[in-house]
Amino acid sequence: MNNSISKMATTFMYFAYGSNLLRERILIRNSSAIFKSIGRIDNYRLAFDLNRPESPWKGAVATIEECPGQQVWGCVWTLRQEDMAKLDEQEGVSRGIYNPISISVQTPAGEQLACRSYQLAIRGSADARPSPQYKSVILRGAKQNGLPIEYQQKLAAIEDNGYEGKLEIMVKIEELIEKYKGKQELSGTES
Repeated sequence: MNNSISKMATTFMYFAYGSNLLRERILIRNSSAIFKSIGRIDNYRLAFDLNRPESPWKGAVATIEECPGQQVWGCVWTLRQEDMAKLDEQEGVSRGIYNPISISVQTPAGEQLACRSYQLAIRGSADARPSPQYKSVILRGAKQNGLPIEYQQKLAAIEDNGYEGKLEIMVKIEELIEKYKGKQELSGTES
């Protein structure tokens, strides 16, 4: 059997625009994640909502919503098909937090990629600002993956909620950052 056909049947592509932009974040629960490309979705905008007290991020989380003329940049990860359930669990699909969606992502090389992504299922928080820690993870991921500078500046301008407490998820992320410090490839990045 042709290896590329076999590989396609056993993997899926995931478009990350929030905390999973950062390699160390996605690798916490999805060790098969391999960076494929940066990319953008057209006619969507980045938004924040669902500020739940039990959220590990202590603030609103990212989502995408349709918005003519806008763009959301992110990165495309390739994951093993059997890891889709782990990604769904991380995104709270079974708890009704995010809905999985199929979306077309355009790479800088002009390639169109059919990807899985997620959109918040519940909306309407009174305070739709992310925590500084969550915003920092998104910004670090944007920089790490080389998203356009103008888009990074747009992310940096997002107002956060000023939360100063300790976040358990940040401890895990920082441990992985330290573990992989100075290493270019964390998970067999595709060339």
